[in-house]
Amino acid sequence: MTFLIACLHGLRTPRGRRELDRFLKFSVVGTWGFIVDFSVLNFLMFVAHFPAWLANTCSFSIAVLNTFTFNRLWTVPESQQRLVSRQLAQFFTVSLIGYAINEIVFLSSHALVWRYLLPATFAWNLAKATASGVGLSSHAWTQYSFTVTGTGTDLLSFRAVGTSDSYGGSLDAVRVIAAPVPEPETYAMLLAGLLFVGFAMRRRHA
Repeated sequence: MTFLIACLHGLRTPRGRRELDRFLKFSVVGTWGFIVDFSVLNFLMFVAHFPAWLANTCSFSIAVLNTFTFNRLWTVPESQQRLVSRQLAQFFTVSLIGYAINEIVFLSSHALVWRYLLPATFAWNLAKATASGVGLSSHAWTQYSFTVTGTGTDLLSFRAVGTSDSYGGSLDAVRVIAAPVPEPETYAMLLAGLLFVGFAMRRRHA
């Protein structure tokens, strides 16, 4: 409940509203990318009669280029300050992994499952949906946990490598839990207490 209240409070700040707006734009662009991907795939397979692997390659590439363009021009307009050729190269390099996963799941899920359950059109589209779902899950956030020991006056900073866009890194939901560390005086008092207890027990036995 406390975390939810903190999130709602964060959305009231200018930065929070800006990030929410960017998230909504990401969602719109991502949805449009799915529509483009499925539309091109169906046209190439069932109208132009391309082989499935080639149709999926073309539809995936067009959807990736579409996503890149809209994110650069609309979602993250400040990224236009960087060279488009370098951004596009980085984006497609990262997308190669997604393409490999998409192609393998697309062809294998159709061959092993969907072709036996549904007509060709529905089977191929469900195979595409399966591949897209697996690819989407591979872009999920990764949680890390670190233990840092400081003196009480150290500065702890966090930084994401890249930019907060579709071809960089992002950092979110950082939580710092300060564990109490005993001061030297505490250890001295503990040691003195143990010595006193030991001395008292020895005198009692004597």
